[in-house]
Parts: sequence; C-alpha cells; structure tokens
Amino acid sequence: KMWGKTFSPAAIFSCSVCGKDTDDNNVSVPMKYLIQEGKCDYSIVIAENPSETEEFAAEELAAFINDVTGAKLSIKRDNEVAYSKTEKIISIGKNKLSKKAGITLSAEEVNTDGFVFKNVGDMIFINGYYDRGTLYGVYDFIEKYLGVKFLTYDTTYIPEQKDVMIEETLNVLERPAFEIRHLYSQTTGDSLFASRRKLTSGGGASSAKYGGGFQDTWYDWQFHNTMTILKTSPVFEENKDAWLNKDHNMICYTNGLTDDGEFDATMEVSAAKTVINEVKRKILDSSETQKYFMIGQEDHYAPCDCNRCEASIKRNGNRAGMMMVWMNAIAKEVEAWAKETMPNKEYYLSCFAYQWSANAPVKTDPATGQYVAFNEQVIPHKSVYVFYAPIGICYQHTIEDTSCTMNEAGRAQLKGWKALTDRLCIWDYGVNYRHFLWWFPNLSVLKENLKTYYENGAQIVRHQAACFDKTGYQQQLNSYLISKLMWDFEQDVYEIVDEFNYYYFEEGAAEMDAFVDLFESHFAMLNMHTDLYETSQDFLVADSYPLEMLQKAISYAEAGIEKIKAANRTESEKRSMIARFNRAKLQPSYMIVKNINDYALGDEEKNEFVKEFFRLVDSFEMANFGEGRSVVNFKAQYGY
Repeated sequence: KMWGKTFSPAAIFSCSVCGKDTDDNNVSVPMKYLIQEGKCDYSIVIAENPSETEEFAAEELAAFINDVTGAKLSIKRDNEVAYSKTEKIISIGKNKLSKKAGITLSAEEVNTDGFVFKNVGDMIFINGYYDRGTLYGVYDFIEKYLGVKFLTYDTTYIPEQKDVMIEETLNVLERPAFEIRHLYSQTTGDSLFASRRKLTSGGGASSAKYGGGFQDTWYDWQFHNTMTILKTSPVFEENKDAWLNKDHNMICYTNGLTDDGEFDATMEVSAAKTVINEVKRKILDSSETQKYFMIGQEDHYAPCDCNRCEASIKRNGNRAGMMMVWMNAIAKEVEAWAKETMPNKEYYLSCFAYQWSANAPVKTDPATGQYVAFNEQVIPHKSVYVFYAPIGICYQHTIEDTSCTMNEAGRAQLKGWKALTDRLCIWDYGVNYRHFLWWFPNLSVLKENLKTYYENGAQIVRHQAACFDKTGYQQQLNSYLISKLMWDFEQDVYEIVDEFNYYYFEEGAAEMDAFVDLFESHFAMLNMHTDLYETSQDFLVADSYPLEMLQKAISYAEAGIEKIKAANRTESEKRSMIARFNRAKLQPSYMIVKNINDYALGDEEKNEFVKEFFRLVDSFEMANFGEGRSVVNFKAQYGY
C-alpha cells in the first residue's frame, strides 16, 4: 500500500490470550479479566440522584457489555455500595465513591470534554469534569475494551467475545485537542451517534440525555445573523437605509459609532445599539452552559461602502479592521452591562473572518518581519472570538504547503489572526459543494490542517461537509476520520481508514482499501488544485479521470459484493452489507455520469449506465447531489 502502516485488527484482542498488553513504548502491561467466559462479578454504580447523562451512560455500558459478552451487570446507586478497594464496581460520573477515591478534575485539565479511567484496587472509575466528558469516557471504554466500533449513523460493529481484559492499573487521561469539535454534516445529524463519536453534535430534543450538543454551548444555530438581529428592532423598516448597505443585505459597520470608533450613546436608534440590545437579551435568555454568542456577517460579498465605512477601512487597515472596531465597540458596551447585570455569567461574542473579512487587519513590523496589529483598535476585545473560515484555499494541499500558490493567502490570513488574538475558532470545509459525490482528495490534508489550526491557537473547530445529504461512502468515512482527528490529530490517517473499512466492509475490506488507494494514488499523481466549488478548471473534467480508472473503482466495489454474496450470512445481513458497497459505487458512477458524453461510449451503453446509476440513487433516497443541486433537477438533465 502507498499508505505505510498496515492496520491489524487482531491486535485488539491479543490481551485476552496472553494476559498482557503493551503500551506505546512496547513495555509489557499487566492485564486482568473484567469478564471471563461471559461472567462478570462487577456492577455499575452511579449517584443516588444521577444526571440524565450519567444514568444514560450507565445504561449504555451495561447494554454493550451484554451485547458483546452476554454478561448482565446491574446498575446500582452509590448509597447501595460501600467504599472498599475490593468492591468490584465500575463507577460512572460524580458520586460518593468517586469523591472518596479523590477523583477530581478541572475543565482546563481535560479541555472541557476529556475524561479519566482510574482504579482503586478493584474499583474502576470513569469520570469527566462535565457529564458529556463522562459519557465520552464510557464510549471510549466500550470501544477500547469491548471492541465495539461506532462506524456510521446506521452501522455499529458489535463483536461477540466471552472474555474482556483491562489493565491491572488504570491511570488514563484523555484530552481532546480542541475544546469544541463539531462536524456540520448530515452524517452526524443524529445526536446519539455524534455523542458516540465524541463530537459536539448539533443537538436535538434529547441532546441532554447524550451530554448536550453544540447549541448547549452556542446560543443559537444561525451564524450569518446580523440581518436577523437588526430585524428584531420595531423601527428596522424606517431605518434600513441608514443601517444597511445599498443592497439592503448587510449591516453598515459604522452606523451607531463615533468617528473614532466608539459606541455613540447619543443616537436614539442605530444599528450598533440594536445589536447591543439583542445580544444583551440573548445573554439574559441563555442557559448556564451557553456562553458563545455569534454576531456574524451575512453570506454575501457586499460590505457597506458608504463614506464613513470607507473612511473606517482606510483608518483601520482593511474591511476586517472596520468590522473589528465595530465588534470591539459592541463588546465594551456589553461588558459594562454584564458586570452590573450578570457578573458571574461566562460569555463570549464571536464574529467571522470570512470572504471579505478574511484578511486580518495587520501590518508587517519592519524590525522583526512579523505581523502586528494595524492599530490598537483592531485587536479583538478579550470577550471576542474570531471564527476564521478558509473557504478559498486548496484542499488537495495543506495550508502549510508552500508549493501551493492557492494556499498562500490562507497561510497569511491564519498567521495574521494569530498575531491579533489567542481566541480563534476555525470553520473548516471538507467536500466539493457542487458535487458531494466527487471524490475529494483531502484525507491526509485533514490531519495536517488540524495540526496547523491547533498550532495557530484554534480552540474550536467546526468542520462543514455535506450538509444536505449523507449518502456517499467518503462522507461516511470522513465522518469517522474527522471525529478521531479532531480529538487527536497525531493519529495515522490511513490506519483509521483501514480500521473503518475493516469493520464496515468486513469480508470485502481489502477491496475497499484498494478502492481508496486507487483514488488517493490518482490524485497524488494529478497534483492539481481543488477547491470547494467549480473554479479549479481541472478538477471536474473527464480528461483528469480516465474511464478505465473509474470503472476499476466500480469493479472493486462489485468484487466486495461478490465476497458478501459468497459469505456465510443471512439474506438480511447480505442485503445490508451489499448496500454499503453500492454506497461506494455511487461515487465513481457519478463521476462518469457527469462527464458521460466526454467518454467513448455508445448511446445504448450510456443510457444503460445512467439508468442504473439513477436506480442506485433512488435506492438510497438521495435528495441532493450538491449545494443547490437537487437530484430531481439533475435527473431532468438526463431525461429522467
């Protein structure tokens, strides 16, 4: 393989044979049985009055232990169990036993969502600082020791084994690289699955049960929201000419400020005052855990160009400088109010660095050659987070790849914002938005860019993938991959790919390893620039993808299907497994269909291929092939 290391699933279960495992330095680690021959002397313990999340975590652990080994563990309250080193219990979350054992954590120690595994004699403790971290710890325990794999929203691999072993001495602390790790994709729209993958999910009606989601931390879901904020004013209509740009789709960033960039309290109504009042209302209305409040520019490239805005741009370095002065004026007013009204409330405001605001308002210090603030006023207020969205970069090459001219601007933007603030968020991307099913050559780039974001001070990553469909194989693979890398970006990318294929495709895993290898090798040979849309001229054309190569990819999936058909499985299992390979077939098939008139195929062959492709599409009930590109409209182009 081109990938280097080869994944060895058998290693996971080696300790059940020899009674020993090895750590990262290949030092022998003594092991002991937790479950032997399907029998277990342990019980699960939670607080007398547990949180909803702690109770659910206990239920999940008991259920998966039973599914894997057949052992049935009872769930007890801490008032039913005496504290003793010989007591065989798995304690989950904060309770009397964990307190006596001295299991204490800080949010900083575990970076909000981390957790520990510790033992005191026979007692085992799984604890996070927050309930969500405790639940993540339970899922990590289930994966590590039971061999369960949470693969996709509709597929969990559950092995059958009678023996489970753990280290005799447990002293593990897992800390995610990023405080908040959100995958904006339909593949993790289900809150339970997102939690099992240790992602900060979008949340839903039952998100509290699963440890809470993205909206338990961020006040609302809308990010391009300045227009929404302004429209809360009862006098918006009569003031929109003054508050907005000439197209009436974006705020005027100087309305309500003095010429020197401070809030103008003498104005009875203004855009700035409206934003300040709405932010105050949101903070008052927020829950205890909601601490981030977005004030995001609209998704248009048309900032206000009135005389006052143009003067601010000139005075503050660029358009982002104009916006930062405005954000700082708002932040100072909210800060003064919050000190009086809600002195104990932790809150942060957030704005984009996106499209017209992506370039940081910095200049180069001639003495050091380093970026410095254009002036003092553009340095983000201590309560302001900047959400940098590198939408214009190339995603076949890393941001740090100096041979990629497309990424030169991205490198400068990131370094510029780092020079201004240590409160940085990243809105990353991972799919072609016009063609969700096109193979996107960013598997290794994901890792390297996350490392770059981390080194530049990012604390929050929101990775946007296919928001309108979850059908493609690569979307499922990347969901698994990105969830692991956002937790620990030092992992080997292709070992994770191997792991996913091994458990997802089982008998046909080797064929799907070859499938991935084919695409990755081909893109490495092409070495082209790829972006999120259709501006990279070579990325979507037939000349870049020989028909034989795409047909070969399809043949790998079909070979996997033949292995499943020949396997000793029930018909129901076969149908389920075959659907996974058909999911993979969709991608090279789509790449052929889009350019089918550019390949040397006869009319009958073209018609049959397109017909079979749409039959497969319908079997998955796909709705969208891309952003603003429905399956219905795509079919119409081909007469279906």
